Amino acid sequence: MGPEYDVFRLYFLFSRKKRVRFVFSGNAGGAARICIPYSAPAVTWARRLAAASGNGMPGLSPLRSSCGGMASRWPPCYFDASTRRPRMLTLLEDKIDTPLGPLWVIADEQSRLRAVEWEEHSDRMEQLLAIHYRSEGFRRVGCENPGGLSDALRAWFAGDLAVIDTLPTATGGTPFQREVWQMLRTIPCGQVMHYGEMAQRLGRPGAARAVGAANGSNPISIVVPCHRVIGRNGTLTGYAGGVARKEWLLRHEGYLLI
Repeated sequence: MGPEYDVFRLYFLFSRKKRVRFVFSGNAGGAARICIPYSAPAVTWARRLAAASGNGMPGLSPLRSSCGGMASRWPPCYFDASTRRPRMLTLLEDKIDTPLGPLWVIADEQSRLRAVEWEEHSDRMEQLLAIHYRSEGFRRVGCENPGGLSDALRAWFAGDLAVIDTLPTATGGTPFQREVWQMLRTIPCGQVMHYGEMAQRLGRPGAARAVGAANGSNPISIVVPCHRVIGRNGTLTGYAGGVARKEWLLRHEGYLLI
């Protein structure tokens, strides 16, 4: 533990689904929620860090911990010694009102969308973010209209359907999932594709179920238009945001439902 830690105040450490969450303030730029993976050495390190509060690390709060499992490796260092700030992915989050309910808009510092999700499905979004970025660690920071992305989505709901076509995105996920998500963005507005057709175009005939699973794990709703994929028989099938929303989105884009 070097001097790069002495500007942070550790409030608590707890485990959930094989990760540790830290909350820092002070030179971290205000309170920020930070998620990193945990391991037995990580817990030991955190306990020692808390115990050092009276020895060269003033202001460090006592630690509360609860760990129900062990990860297989020690997490990498998440601090930049030169800036004394967390070194991890920063996610800028905003929430906008839409005709279908409040919508989360989450981007990175390069103004690339990382997640778009309905507020009522916040748990799903948090789970996907943890799955995709827990290996590098991330923090979420409130930001109004990050990179103009919130305004772009408002414009889409107002009828400017082409505005989402060129919005930059960045995703985690497996190579196959990313391949599926990239193909989703090639489906023209007002048109649909079925899961089997997608699998065929990906060169994986018979992988319709896997394509469906990848669609269900898409973290960037609307912009990565998983709502444009339907069943072979024309039924809407499932949609993480709900079938009623899927129908609204398709009607909004001009697809005539049978």
